[in-house]
Amino acid sequence: MAAPYYYDGAHCDSGLFLQCNFQRLWERIKSLSLSLLCRYIQGASSPKDMVIIVDVSGSVSGLTLKLMKTSVMEMLDTLSDDDYVNVAKFNEKAEAVVPCFRTLVQANVRNKKIFKEAVMHMQAKGTTDYKSGFTFAFEQLLNVRANFSRKGSFVFPEADVSV
Repeated sequence: MAAPYYYDGAHCDSGLFLQCNFQRLWERIKSLSLSLLCRYIQGASSPKDMVIIVDVSGSVSGLTLKLMKTSVMEMLDTLSDDDYVNVAKFNEKAEAVVPCFRTLVQANVRNKKIFKEAVMHMQAKGTTDYKSGFTFAFEQLLNVRANFSRKGSFVFPEADVSV
């Protein structure tokens, strides 16, 4: 038998105590207005500005390159219309995978499809210059809208990176 204890000056059974607290919590949850809930969800999933850079040097090939491409496409699928993105590839130099997307673009369905098609056509060649990739990403993020979006870049380097 569970040890009795006191709650608000009354003798309570632990099972009844949990049931009462759960009932109170459930009543509070039900009383939340829909607009408050929507604002909470919007705050939890605030807009993002993202630059994805992919190492396509000659040392990246075969399965590694295929995994990188798949990862980029999966990452694109996580973005919504509120987000802005650009995807770049780098070896000796960095460049956007879609040449006409010189800055971040809205991550809508159409643009994500264009990115995915371009990512599928990436080929590995040349040598690796990480500086060009990071410079591209930082320049993209410096030239974005001045708002409260979260900014970040994701790098897909070759498996063996020694700095």
